[in-house]
Amino acid sequence: MSPAQLVQFQESVTHVLQTGIKWQMLLQFKLEAVARLAAQSPPSGSGSSSGSSGGGAGRSSGSPGTGTAGIVGSPFLR
Repeated sequence: MSPAQLVQFQESVTHVLQTGIKWQMLLQFKLEAVARLAAQSPPSGSGSSSGSSGGGAGRSSGSPGTGTAGIVGSPFLR
């Protein structure tokens, strides 16, 4: 490889690493926002006496399976 090719390769690697880090930071901010919202929301589920039988009352509009379990113990929230 010529020196110019090495420099181009290094710039490409740097770009890939920076892109990955940007995505990681974005996901971290989203996780923190969800954790804040989960801490503010009253728990939903069994024992509720709201009288609603809609099955979806009080649930967020997020994707299925995207609950907040495990967020509290996340090492990223320290």
